Amino acid sequence: MPDRGGRFMWIKLLYFAQTLIWMRGILQLPMRREKKYYALAATVLAAFFIWGYTVGYGGNDAIVWMGAEYLLMLLLFAKRAGELLIKYLFSFFYIGMISEPIRMLFSVFLRFHVTELQRAEWEILLHILLLILSLVIVWWLKDRTSLKLWIRKLPLRYYSVGFLVGFCASGVGSFSKTMIEDMPDGAFLFYRLISMALEEMVYLSGIFIAYLADLNRRYRKESALKGELLE
Repeated sequence: MPDRGGRFMWIKLLYFAQTLIWMRGILQLPMRREKKYYALAATVLAAFFIWGYTVGYGGNDAIVWMGAEYLLMLLLFAKRAGELLIKYLFSFFYIGMISEPIRMLFSVFLRFHVTELQRAEWEILLHILLLILSLVIVWWLKDRTSLKLWIRKLPLRYYSVGFLVGFCASGVGSFSKTMIEDMPDGAFLFYRLISMALEEMVYLSGIFIAYLADLNRRYRKESALKGELLE
């Protein structure tokens, strides 16, 4: 298997760790307690690596990985499949809210200081930094009990909206990156900053919508309870 395949495997393993930390540490999803599920998850991960290093995926790397990653989530988390899928897709895209500013800095650094041959090593370093940043956020959230309770009580439909918003934000970022790749250095830097800001605004708008909708839901619930008490 060419070296590119090996790098792909390690990058996907680091990305899987980020998704796992996000779903467990930020979305507060409960882990399974049965050891057999962990053994199955380890088997699936090993099979994915062996398959990738030997036969390969025929250009379908991303699709195969998403299927394998969701299967791993099913084995690791004690949640219904539909709910888990929505929260997995939400996390899959919303990781970009944290990673995009760092990716922007890395893209500028690679553009001006790194040759094409060195990019793969720097990409692995980028994912290691994102993994560390995810752990820092989880550590910060650990003592925020009220925030964790709010996250646990969020209705599933808010995650569905968040997934759609994250998909749109990812589309904004992907489109801008393809458009600016061949621009002169000054224009590249300017439009990269603008695209990062736009992407972050789209992500944050999803959170703001969920927050306002939750406030409205609680207000209506409290109003109904007060009305019953007055009667």
